[in-house]
Amino acid sequence: MKTGDTAYAKRSEELYLRCLEASPRRPECLYGLFQLYVSADKKEQVRLAGEEILRYWPDERVREALNGSR
Repeated sequence: MKTGDTAYAKRSEELYLRCLEASPRRPECLYGLFQLYVSADKKEQVRLAGEEILRYWPDERVREALNGSR
């Protein structure tokens, strides 16, 4: 979210959530939301998205990000 315009972040979140509704295990949706929440410092959403990712895929980068955000 380098633009500084929160409207882009809000719209991105809406689209990623719609993507997850259509395809709940789609990695692009989960990782996109995860990165969006990390960049916005939304700790609870980071945790939820990260845990969902780790349910399906063992990803050390996500695990490290979760451990660092606690």
